[in-house]
Amino acid sequence: MSRIDLGPVDILTVALARREPASFYLQGRIGARQITVELSLEMLQALTTGIPEFLAEVHERYPHLPPEGHSVEEGQMGLFPPLSPLFRVGTVGLGYDPENDLVVLELREQVAREQRGSPRTVRFWCTRDQVLQLVLWSMEVLRSTLPTCPQCGQIVEDLETHICPRKNGHNATS
Repeated sequence: MSRIDLGPVDILTVALARREPASFYLQGRIGARQITVELSLEMLQALTTGIPEFLAEVHERYPHLPPEGHSVEEGQMGLFPPLSPLFRVGTVGLGYDPENDLVVLELREQVAREQRGSPRTVRFWCTRDQVLQLVLWSMEVLRSTLPTCPQCGQIVEDLETHICPRKNGHNATS
């Protein structure tokens, strides 16, 4: 398995890679060094809900920590070229280093079952503020690039094919 550790990063950001099927670039940078990976819509949505839950757990274990900031500097959140992702992400993990007060966002390559070898891994080391900024920016990117179901409020790839839980499993537009 090949693993790349990058951090602590200067910036951790996300942007739409393509609309159909929806995928996103996640990029971490330190100065001129950067690493870009590709995430599915579902993976990005899981991060936007999982990271705040993870940070709440960190605060339960370490109640002396100051709270994270809740602002995003939009001008700093753009991606830097080249935008050739190292790999498409298959699994995501989160960890916390209390000695350095850093969060690690571990992204493991999506591999086919018949593919031999170990998946590549990228670990972005970032502050709690940075990982929360990633969540806030991700939510903004999702809201500004994809439609929202008027019934359930979920951000979806396509309203025509979305199976809405509020419509008892029926299409959101029917």
